[in-house]
Amino acid sequence: MAYSCKVCLKTFTKRRNLTRHERSNHGQKKFSCDQCSKSFRREDDLKRHQKQHQGMITHTCKNCRKGFHRRNKLVECNNTHIISIQLLFLHVPTSIDSATISLCINKHKCHSTVIFNLLTSIQSWSTSSCTPDSV
Repeated sequence: MAYSCKVCLKTFTKRRNLTRHERSNHGQKKFSCDQCSKSFRREDDLKRHQKQHQGMITHTCKNCRKGFHRRNKLVECNNTHIISIQLLFLHVPTSIDSATISLCINKHKCHSTVIFNLLTSIQSWSTSSCTPDSV
């Protein structure tokens, strides 16, 4: 049996899913934050929001050391580092000078520390006397 939302006509196979949908999308926002003006339709959304005000940092990015109270925000941060590094390697020359490092840092300001460390490592590796024969 299918259950349809009377407002948007979306259908659900279970009554409880329809009820949750109606409350989440069409119901009143009866759960209010006591520290700011935000309000929510569901209590669990309010509780997740309140972690911000409590300063709870349960996840820390290993790349930039930023703290997050939600895991999905940590995943987003990690993905930006991965994308930046992938983009960086698309245009890395064989030898890197300080002008290239500065250009890259200015281009990717939000990840400047990560990129600086990476580029500096590449620069010292590419200018070192280490060759495949000497290893």
